Amino acid sequence: MQALIDGGSVPEEYKPALKGAVGMLNAACDLIDATSESLRTAADKLEAGNANVQGEHDAVTAQIEQARSSVATLRATFGDEVRPAMDGLADEAGSFAASVAAGAARLNAAESDLSGSMGSATSSLSDAQGKISAMSSELGETSSKLRSFADSIDAALAAGDSEALREILTTDVEQFARALAAPVGVERVAVHPSENFGSAMAPLYTTIALFVGALLIMVVVKPTVSARAQEKLRDPKPRELFLGRFGVVALLSLAQTTLMGLGNMLFLQVQVAHPMLFMLCFWVAGLVFSSLIYAFVSAFANLGKAVAVLLLIIQVTGCGGSFPLQILPDFVQAISPFLPATHVVGAMRAAMFGTTGADFWVQIGELALFLIPAALIGLVLRKPFEKFMGWYIEKVEESKLIG
Repeated sequence: MQALIDGGSVPEEYKPALKGAVGMLNAACDLIDATSESLRTAADKLEAGNANVQGEHDAVTAQIEQARSSVATLRATFGDEVRPAMDGLADEAGSFAASVAAGAARLNAAESDLSGSMGSATSSLSDAQGKISAMSSELGETSSKLRSFADSIDAALAAGDSEALREILTTDVEQFARALAAPVGVERVAVHPSENFGSAMAPLYTTIALFVGALLIMVVVKPTVSARAQEKLRDPKPRELFLGRFGVVALLSLAQTTLMGLGNMLFLQVQVAHPMLFMLCFWVAGLVFSSLIYAFVSAFANLGKAVAVLLLIIQVTGCGGSFPLQILPDFVQAISPFLPATHVVGAMRAAMFGTTGADFWVQIGELALFLIPAALIGLVLRKPFEKFMGWYIEKVEESKLIG
C-alpha cells in the first residue's frame, strides 16, 4: 500500500485513507513484535526457573489484549474507510479501463482511415513528384541546350567568324524553337464549349436576321391606319391606333421569329442547350426589334427606316458577336450596352451553350427595357413632329423618287 502511495498511481482523494491504514498496520506490527519479544523473554525465564514469571505473564497478557484491541480497531477502520475507498477506486479503474478500450477501438478505426488516406495521399504525392521530376528534367535539358547554344554564339562572336555564327543560327531552327517554347505550356478548359464554328457564329447572324426581318415587316405593313378603316371605328384615340396597329406587327413578328428559331434548331441543327430559352430569346428579340422600328417609322416615316438601318450597322460591330468587346475600341465598348443586339447575342449564347447563374434572364430583362424608349418615341415624340413629317412626306411624294 505504501508503494502504491509513493508510486503516484492512487488518486489524491484516496491517499489520506490509505495512509491512515498503513499507519495503523505499522503500529499493530510493532505491537505484535513487542508481544513476541515479551513471550520469548518469558519463555527464557521459565526455562531458567525465574520466580517473577507471574509478573511477566501479566505484562504479556496486557500486551496481547492491546494487540487484539489494535487489530479490532484496524479491522473496523479497514471496513469503514479503506474498503469503500478501495471499492470506489476499483470501480473507477474499471470505468477507466472501459473508456480506454473504447478509445482504443476508435483509435484503431481512425488509424485504418488514416492509413487509407495516407495511402491515397502518398499515391497522389508520388504522381505529383514524378511529374515535377519529369518537368525538372525537361527544364534542365532545355537549360543545357540554351546554355550550349549561347556558348556557341559567344565563341563565334569572340572569334569574329560570321560564317560560324550564320551556321549556328540557321541549324535546326525547329529544334531551337521547341527549346525556347518548352518551358511554357497553356491548357485551355472551355466552360461552355462550342461544337462547331457555325454554332459559335449563329448568335451574331441570327440577331442580324431578326433585326432585318423586323425591318422588312415595316416595309410591308404601313404604320398608320387608313382613313377608310378609321371610319369604321368609334372615335379612336391616337394611342389606341398606335397600339392596335402594333398588335398586327407583333403577330407577324411572332410568326417570323418562330419560323426562324425552329429553322435554326431543326434545319440548320445549331447547338442548343436549352431549346425553350432559345425560342423565348427569339420571341422577345423579335418583339423588341419590331417595337423600336415601328416607333421610328410611326414618328419619322421613311426617315425612321433610315435610322433603323443606321442602328443595324452600328449593332453589327458593337454587339460583340464576331469579336470580343474587350479588344474593340473604347468607343464601341462604351455604346455596346445601349444596343439591343448586344443583349440578344448574350441571351442567345446562354441558351445555346449553357447558362451561368441568371445570365440569360439578366440579358432578357435588359433587352425588355428597350420597350420603354420605343413607347416614348411612338406615343410622346410623334405628336411634336406630326406637322413636320406631314410636310416631309408631301415633298418626298412630289419628288416622284419614292412612291
